[in-house]
Amino acid sequence: MNGECIQKDDGNKLLAKILESDCLVFVTPVYYFGMSAQLKTVLDRFYARNMMIQRRHLKVIYIAAVWNDDSTVMSALDMHFNILTTYLNFNEIGRIMARGAGYPSMIRQSYLKMAYDLGKNLK
Repeated sequence: MNGECIQKDDGNKLLAKILESDCLVFVTPVYYFGMSAQLKTVLDRFYARNMMIQRRHLKVIYIAAVWNDDSTVMSALDMHFNILTTYLNFNEIGRIMARGAGYPSMIRQSYLKMAYDLGKNLK
């Protein structure tokens, strides 16, 4: 929890870059009530550096999009993001949980404005 990942690949380089960062933005489609396997794989690699990540109090933004417009579909992922924020001592500065966003034409203007405002206000 406080060193190199046992996997000898580019994941260690990614973890080093994360530790140099001021803000992380996690973006994922929602697949069967959860994040994509690709994002989950990256987060699983945090284990090797948990203590270092926790001490950084990194700013974080979460963005997720799902086809369905039912609030239940986002509930598990929303909870997972809450747990990550608490456990890793993240300073969450924004979250967009875009429901009913299967095609670009379906995306509500309010979600686009939220994303724009989040980016505009980053400091």
